[in-house]
Parts: sequence; structure tokens; C-alpha cells
Amino acid sequence: MTRESVAIAGVGTTAYTRDSGTTVLDLAVQACSAAISDAGLTVEDIDGIVTYQLGDSPRAVETAAAMGMDCPGWYSDFYDGGAGLATCVVASSMAIDSGAAKRVVLFRALNGRTGQRFGRFGAEASAANWQQWTLPFGLATPPQFAALWAQRHAALYGTTSQQLGLVAVTLRQNANLNPQALFYQRTLSLEEHQASRVISSPLRLFDCCLESDGAAAVVLTTTSQASDLKHEPVILGGYAIGRTPAHSYPPIDWPDHTTTFVRHLVDRAFKMANVELGDVSFLELYDPFTIFVLTQLEDLGYCEKGEAGAFVADGHIARTGRVPVNLNGGLLSEAYVHGLNNLVEAVRQLRHEAGERQVPNAQVGLVTAGEGERGGVLVFHR
Repeated sequence: MTRESVAIAGVGTTAYTRDSGTTVLDLAVQACSAAISDAGLTVEDIDGIVTYQLGDSPRAVETAAAMGMDCPGWYSDFYDGGAGLATCVVASSMAIDSGAAKRVVLFRALNGRTGQRFGRFGAEASAANWQQWTLPFGLATPPQFAALWAQRHAALYGTTSQQLGLVAVTLRQNANLNPQALFYQRTLSLEEHQASRVISSPLRLFDCCLESDGAAAVVLTTTSQASDLKHEPVILGGYAIGRTPAHSYPPIDWPDHTTTFVRHLVDRAFKMANVELGDVSFLELYDPFTIFVLTQLEDLGYCEKGEAGAFVADGHIARTGRVPVNLNGGLLSEAYVHGLNNLVEAVRQLRHEAGERQVPNAQVGLVTAGEGERGGVLVFHR
């Protein structure tokens, strides 16, 4: 039997805010309903549902019930952070390929500002297992762990705070063209970045992603079914999920805090999609912190290790540059929806629906999920 390709047929989001005024279940239903409607379908047409979360979002079956889905034929919940996006896409693809489901809605919902705030993640946890060596000494939250990567990159390659700041400034320029972004029309200069307070050295305020409330969703189905719906299908050409072979927990024991999972997975994803680096029209990189944009650019092969700071300074990741990055503004300047909002932007770019921020004739988009030792690389095309 020949495997049919899987495509994204619909996308949907809620408004991204700092105070949703509602529950995460309501946000999930809003986003799923919007994605289903965008595909030209109804809830009755959906027979699969999947999500990923860290105890801060409704379960798949709970959301299905709230939407009025009558006993989904396939559902799954992944307890995971940003890497969970790729896991959910791959799991949905496998479910569709196996016949377990025909049309799957994938969602992520969180009140990341008014509910569980990741800026406090781990701060009140018990110091069990390997965390007994980190939590009591202030190594508890995501910015503190990300700072280890930034410090190591600086120590080995001379990467500066100004180079990190240029990542934030570039992505903010994209957000300024995105009416849905929390930082729409709110500019950021390098001087403002440098004047912002230090969160965990060398990371400053604008090196860190937003805390936001909101939800996003996509509908996946076969390419042939998607072709009969409202939009030209955005096809999942290739993927790879996994981890770097040398990394293990605790994170402080990782032998290389400058190389991410991307270096070990990208060739597999490209081979499956039958594309090369030069075919990629834009990147939607998982960007909880500016340092991970630099490391991923290096790991993808756009420049050698230690050269990404200069690569960004030369304007190569700008909207009109060699490889535009995070045209929605990313997690740094659009919203933090654990990466699913970046996938929504990739779909809009490949549909050529992104308005002022549209990359001309975009044909292939690469999306990453996760930032450190594990995650996924997804390749989509028209």
C-alpha cells in the first residue's frame, strides 16, 4: 500500500492576550472550532483529537466533549513542552496513515500569564532526584537553564548580548506587521534591549519569550481530502523527532550546551521531504530565548558554530534576508503558545495569506519544536 501524504487543512487561534478572562477549556474550544471552520468542516467531520501540555491545559477527551464531538475514534494526550508539537504532528500523521482517524484536530491552550506561569516553573517544586543539586541554588526556571547555553556559547565563541539582542529586534520587526501579535506596532531597538533588566545573565528581558494567554489549533487529514476543502493543502513533507545522542539528565551534565537536537535530525527530515537547505523559503524556529535561534541556525547549517551572531547582524534572518525567521514574531514577540502559533504562521505563509509579512512565493517552510537536547524538525510545502 502506498502511503498518502498528510496535510494541514485548517488553522485557528484565539486572540493572544495577557488576560484572557476565561478558562483554558474555553480557549481550546475556541481555537479548535476556528481551525475546523477554516478547513470548511464541522465538528461532526472530526474523528481525532490530540494535545500536549504540562498540566496547564484541558485533556483531549475533555475538549472533545466540550465541542460536542461524539466519541472520537482516536485521541491522545502528551505531557510535554515545546517538543510535544512535533510529537503530536507525527502521532496525528501515523493515526491518519493507519486509518485510526481521518481528520484530526491538534490544539494547545494555556493561560500562561494569568494561570500557570512558566517564569515560575520549578520555583516551588520539591528538590527531588537530580533537582536537589539545582533548585536549592537557584537553578529552577527556564531562563536560568537557557542562560547556561548563552554563557557557554559566549565562552566558546565570543557571542555578545548585542548579538542576542539583534535576534529580538529582528523578530519584533516581524511582529510589528502582525495584527495578532502582542507586540504589534510596539517597536524595539537594540538600545532598548540593552537597557532592559537582566533576567538570568546574560539573558535580558527581551531575550525571553512572552507570558501570554491563548490557544492555537490545526486540522490534519490526507492530502487528497484536504484538496477538496477550502484551502490549498499544506503538505507535511518530512519530519524527524528525537534527541541528541550524548545528552542526558540532569541538564547541567550535558556535555555540549551549544548544539541542539536539530543538528542530529535535520538531515532525516530533509531526506524524507526530498528537499535541501537551499529549498527552504523560511524558518519558524522554536524561540523561547534568543540563544536558541542562534544555536538552531548553526545546527541547520546556515553558518558554522559561533558564527550565528554575525549571521543575524548581517540581516540574513530578516523578512527580506537570506532565510526569514519567525515571520509572526515568534514566541518572543507574537505570543507563547508552546510553538503551535509558529506552525500556524508556517501554514499561512505557505498559503500566501500572511499580508505585509508574506515571504514572496514561499514554497517550503521548516518548523522546529523544542530547544535543547530533544525535539523535532518538521518540513512543510505547498
